[in-house]
Amino acid sequence: MSLPSGATLTTATCVGASIEYPFRDNGDVDTKIYIHRMQVKLTSYAPLLDNDNMTTATQKPSGSPFPDDAAAYYVGDSLPSAIDGGMVEFERVFANIPADRNVQNGKADPNGLYAFEFPHTTSISNTYTSTGAESFSHDAATHTSTLSFNLSAGDIANLSIGDRIRVKNTSSSFFVKYDLSPPSGYTSTFSSSNLGNCLITNKTATNITCTYTWSSWYSAPVLDSGDDYNGVSSTTYQAILAVSAGRISTLQTNAPSFIESTYVKSNDIYSLNNTLIKKFAVYASNGVLDQDMNLGATSIPTNDEYAAIVSNGATIDAEDQVIERWRGNIYQLKIIKVIAQ
Repeated sequence: MSLPSGATLTTATCVGASIEYPFRDNGDVDTKIYIHRMQVKLTSYAPLLDNDNMTTATQKPSGSPFPDDAAAYYVGDSLPSAIDGGMVEFERVFANIPADRNVQNGKADPNGLYAFEFPHTTSISNTYTSTGAESFSHDAATHTSTLSFNLSAGDIANLSIGDRIRVKNTSSSFFVKYDLSPPSGYTSTFSSSNLGNCLITNKTATNITCTYTWSSWYSAPVLDSGDDYNGVSSTTYQAILAVSAGRISTLQTNAPSFIESTYVKSNDIYSLNNTLIKKFAVYASNGVLDQDMNLGATSIPTNDEYAAIVSNGATIDAEDQVIERWRGNIYQLKIIKVIAQ
């Protein structure tokens, strides 16, 4: 293609153009790469500066079909190739700084399963105390007790239908009468202040209902009955939710992983190194690295803090963050994340 009418041999002029959306598949339609096919006399060719942007008042190529984009920066030229008449042709490229892609905004790049060593943890549970409306009923036909009680809005938000919890009677015990050897009529009573493995079957803004099924050894169709007070005028329940079962050593396993990317425009790559995120590690309270990765009450992070990460399905850093040149002086800071276990 020849130069447009009015173009000069000594002014680099656009004779063709295209545009790319490199992260469209990630839901980013704002990051664009503008590609201009340019021609100019060989002796007049010169690259631009990294901080030049694409506006008519600055360095948008003559003849460019694109509107001004002050957020698009010059990121380089292709190697000029000779054409007729002492001219050269090359591609001049401008690009936006890409938006961050991370787990939080749902745009992190999937990275398959990743082998990682997770820390040694101790068991963690959260306890939520009832605020009223405690009730206990027992169905002899199914040998199932139903418990219901109110919780604060903040506590109830941490529980879901289908959760398994332990319910503790802090004022007395739960009682169930059963026939030891039917049909002899000899009865006995089983009592416990804790009912483990209760299933939450209903939840409102202020109340939860859960069920507990007793072993048939503790029940009989006729004599099966129960209560939660045994002479105590009032009761208080606690719902105890296991957050983390703990483990006796570190866990080496494959975990789902993602790659998070942050983009930075900089002329000082060495200073960027001082901002890089380090791989997840466990430190003692004095800041010394714990090679055994033992979480506890005073470790960094603490056992409770790590349990919250696991409970929320959040990620931790599987490798040190690294820097790669994306285009021009725009750098990509990449880090692999794994879902905490």
